[in-house]
Amino acid sequence: MLSDTYEASVPGLYVIGALAGYPLIKHCLNQGFEVIEYILGNEIAPADEPLIQAKLDRAGVRMSVSELVTATQQRVAVFQSLTALQIREFLLHSNIRAPAVGDVVVRRGEYSNSLFAILDGEVGIQIDPEDPSWIVKLGLGEFFGEMALISGRRRSNTIVATAASLLLEVDRNVMIRLVRSDLRVRQAIDNAAVARQITTFFGAHVPANAMTKVLAATRVVEFKPNESLIDEGALGDDTVYLIRKGSVTVSVRLGGRDVVLAYLPAGNYVGEMALLTRRPRTATVRAVVATETVRIDGAAFRMMLDHDARLRHSVEAKLGQRLSELEEVRQHAQESSAIEFFMRHGLGEASDVLVIDESLCVRCDNCEKACAETHHGVSRLNREAGPTFDALHLPTSCRHCEDPHCMKECPPDAIHRAPNGEVWIDDQCIGCGNCERNCPYGVIQMAAQPPEKPGLLKWLLFGMGAGPGEDKSPEGLAQRTGSKHAVKCDMCKDIAGGPACVRACPTGAAIRIDSINIMETIRRAHP
Repeated sequence: MLSDTYEASVPGLYVIGALAGYPLIKHCLNQGFEVIEYILGNEIAPADEPLIQAKLDRAGVRMSVSELVTATQQRVAVFQSLTALQIREFLLHSNIRAPAVGDVVVRRGEYSNSLFAILDGEVGIQIDPEDPSWIVKLGLGEFFGEMALISGRRRSNTIVATAASLLLEVDRNVMIRLVRSDLRVRQAIDNAAVARQITTFFGAHVPANAMTKVLAATRVVEFKPNESLIDEGALGDDTVYLIRKGSVTVSVRLGGRDVVLAYLPAGNYVGEMALLTRRPRTATVRAVVATETVRIDGAAFRMMLDHDARLRHSVEAKLGQRLSELEEVRQHAQESSAIEFFMRHGLGEASDVLVIDESLCVRCDNCEKACAETHHGVSRLNREAGPTFDALHLPTSCRHCEDPHCMKECPPDAIHRAPNGEVWIDDQCIGCGNCERNCPYGVIQMAAQPPEKPGLLKWLLFGMGAGPGEDKSPEGLAQRTGSKHAVKCDMCKDIAGGPACVRACPTGAAIRIDSINIMETIRRAHP
């Protein structure tokens, strides 16, 4: 344990750098300077003091940094196990928000970038978008946003301030590192997430004593890719799984092969059919990617149905829909193969993917050229590369994963997720290449800035420089100088017209889809 001045429990021994939990050299330099000043007896403010104070000032909060650190540690139970140094570190990458009554803090459908802790005031979670009065309130010391933090998917609810509040918005990358490094933080997040997920998705009207019994009969279960949650034909298994991270496929055995019935991302549940019909399992449910679920005991789930007529009606309606789909899938075996293909190539964790209909594509490469011209001469996609199923082609282009692999080990935190889901890289990139190595789909490249292109007339009349698009010739690549930085698709997030690759396609062959709409896309391709 280190003091605020980096002094260990051994008097006179100071620890800086990686052993103190700060591996970046900029942290070590600041800490080393501060330690020398402390030893000399000079009272100086830490290097991060003015930066954190500026956040408080911008929010109009009259509070010192030390008061903010103390309030965070004392008021929010999930952070009580952290030292003052650890809290200052994540405050440096956090925002202070002071919403007034009625202000929207997060909107339903936005992608998550952060977790919120309530330092003062109160917020309300709007459970039903059709009924704004159906609100679950959270007060001092509680936190929210953990469901989207865990799943990597869009916000499931709109949250508004029901009183003047003081909120701490912790950056997603920082929070994920805390969860991985501190077991107590992880347990606190998990316990709250399980309770809130069950309440939000199932039991908002279940009495408190019944909900306590339900929570006692649940646990978080992880599944590896291709591992089965439920096996078709199994007897005596009435467990229900709430998918909180990852995605699964539901398949049945027809003609000696598995035929995919449905694709279900995080936020859905499976297993209710056998529980309600009291028959053997009618389908196999298999994890597409690494998946986390909340396992609910069958008896506990029946108790929730008995206490909540609205929940029972919803579950029975979904049961009827799935039984109908089971009959329909027998006539759409080709669709099943297409779904399996997309899941195998990453759509199970994608939030947005570029698909090219080869029956319409004329190989003009306008998509590549438009991408290069939009992004300083370097294209972020390779049309020819990538797998193809029937007429559907997946070019090498970023899938904007829900839990991006590229973000996991970025030393300067240069990779971010925008509210609409775009994963993008800012100018802080140091060219370490971690993101390129971590990406399982090979869609990130390390590229130097190409030389500036001549004007259109010089190219047309005098043949000076390369033409439109990226110059991939050996001569063009040799002209690139300077340090290399990571380059990947950002879905043209700052351009009003949307992705340049789609806008430049003359035949409409290039489209962008999300995993939720994949079934509709496949059916259009195989009418």
